Amino acid sequence: MSDYYLTELHAHTKHSDGHFTTAELLAKAQAFGYEILAITDHNTSAALRDCQKLAATTKLVILPGMEWTTFYGHLLVWGAREFVDWRPVTPATIDAALRQLKAVGGITACAHPYAVGSPLCTGCRWDFPVHDQQLLDFVEVWNGAAPDQSRRSQQAYQLWLTRLAAGQRVAASAGRDWHDDEPATKNTALLYLGCQERTTSNALRNLAQGNFYLSLGPRLTLALTQNGQTYEMGATLATGPALVQLTFQATAQAKMRQFGFAAQRVRIFQNETVSCDIPWPPDTPLELPVLLKVGYLRVELWGTARGQTQQQLLVLANPFYVR
Repeated sequence: MSDYYLTELHAHTKHSDGHFTTAELLAKAQAFGYEILAITDHNTSAALRDCQKLAATTKLVILPGMEWTTFYGHLLVWGAREFVDWRPVTPATIDAALRQLKAVGGITACAHPYAVGSPLCTGCRWDFPVHDQQLLDFVEVWNGAAPDQSRRSQQAYQLWLTRLAAGQRVAASAGRDWHDDEPATKNTALLYLGCQERTTSNALRNLAQGNFYLSLGPRLTLALTQNGQTYEMGATLATGPALVQLTFQATAQAKMRQFGFAAQRVRIFQNETVSCDIPWPPDTPLELPVLLKVGYLRVELWGTARGQTQQQLLVLANPFYVR
């Protein structure tokens, strides 16, 4: 079984448009509590050379990454074993470029798909007409500071649900899009990545599977068991009886505690239908029998934040797939 490590998948340095040197970013990431970090500078992986020189100064596991920055959208790429040139990519060739990335182990996500686009920020919005959507592994659902207060996050969430409803295997990701220190009054999304061991290769393998969840604070432990076997997010199960097992804990990350994100309800979805919506307290194991249907099962935690009484989405777990 995996342990889940606080991970940032979308960060920048002075090698592109970030305000931090690589050493500063590593120090800030470790101070925040991250255990795994991907540096995704725009159109360059130069920071990785810095990381190799700084390896003795950090306990972080570093994932190789880049943010392809084009006139038609930004593509996050992690784990590619070889360089694939983004410069000739056009709307007519994006599928071929994604296949090239897949061939060298690349994991991909459309970054901030509903950001402001042309003419204010040409390329920031995702406009690539990808024909084979299965070539894109993730949709970046939460991006930047205070993502839960952004209309663009809701649009990206709906895009992800649309792809799931179409029968695609696709995970939801979150990215701080970390360029500089955010105001203390702004929260960030947290991503917890499951790993059996905290190494670069194991992290990339679990990332590709979709074994991670997004949170505004609370921690989650989640698994499905079926026929004596235990499955984690991103796994494929058979139709029939299974058992959902989950527990959640209060926010552990120091900065996020001030926002009062308090999970109070568990929602379980089978495909597009809410099959369970119950109040549940933290630190209390829940075991719930389910009858799995072809498609997917996923879990959300809802609760309150910022002293408000209105419930909102706090934790978004990636799907288990049923075939």
